[in-house]
Amino acid sequence: MSGGPIATPLPTPSAERVSGRAWFTLAIASTAAFMVALEVTIISLALPEIQDAFAGVATATLSWVFTAYSIGVASLLLLSGWAADLFGRKRLFLCGMVVFAVGSLGSGAAQSVTWLIAASRDAMAAVAADADETAMPEMPRSDADTVPMVKATAT
Repeated sequence: MSGGPIATPLPTPSAERVSGRAWFTLAIASTAAFMVALEVTIISLALPEIQDAFAGVATATLSWVFTAYSIGVASLLLLSGWAADLFGRKRLFLCGMVVFAVGSLGSGAAQSVTWLIAASRDAMAAVAADADETAMPEMPRSDADTVPMVKATAT
């Protein structure tokens, strides 16, 4: 027999009933994550239709519809985390959903590509960053807060 460590599972706590509120929170957070992913897919698929709707717009200009959204999400993700810590995750999430609805209406009502890019897409990018950040669970702050799943013992 070797003298190396042997992994033995730690005893698991008894199965606790998960509250209905936890399931509701999971459903809302999952829906928000789905909406963000769906948004990217919709824009990718709708670019030809958008180009037909705004005749005479160069393809390079039209690509900013998708690019503005991507840059907005990437640049606002950390700021959304800070704002969630400052104002509260629930409050920021709910405000974000209202802005998402307004941004969706603005995207549908856009009369020019400039309006579509500047107003609607950037507003929706801010909300996507907000939804990604506020829907994520809190991570432990230090190693002392974590419980190891497997305990290694030497023999």
